[in-house]
Amino acid sequence: MPASPPPDSSLADKASARVAQLVRDSPRLSLRPAGLMPKGRREWLIAAAIALLIASIPFNIQWIAAWQARSATNRAKALGTQNAASISAYYARSDSGHILQGATAPEGVAVVLDHLAAVLPQEAMLVSVERDGTGALSVRVATNDPDRLRTALHRDPLFAELHDRDQSQADGVMLVTLSEAS
Repeated sequence: MPASPPPDSSLADKASARVAQLVRDSPRLSLRPAGLMPKGRREWLIAAAIALLIASIPFNIQWIAAWQARSATNRAKALGTQNAASISAYYARSDSGHILQGATAPEGVAVVLDHLAAVLPQEAMLVSVERDGTGALSVRVATNDPDRLRTALHRDPLFAELHDRDQSQADGVMLVTLSEAS
């Protein structure tokens, strides 16, 4: 029978005495490596397969990722070669559209003003220049001789399309309004 601790001992003393008694009375285990390993061949194969499976998880993940990346790259190349004609046609249309737009776009304000300064007769004064929403040019000029103004403007190819819209008398000069047909 085990010796019990004295009745006036603490709870911790009682617990440590009980653990010491259990350790003394327990049978001794032989810690041979063979005693811890599986005994049958089948158990060895199962344990080895599980260990191999667990150890191969990172390699399998890397292999699958590389395979998917290769597959996606090959598919992208195949789609690129399959659609190359339509892609190049799209960019050709886009480029030619930009070229045509640049060629047919109305002249900028600075270019128009420079041409007007070069073309206007010396006594003519520019009152206003504007483009409407459709890009049609409208010019208003104060001059003493409207016929000389019209002749000078029609010599320049930029202003050849200008037509009379209005002519009025103001403070000793004629106000002539010319605009492109819209």
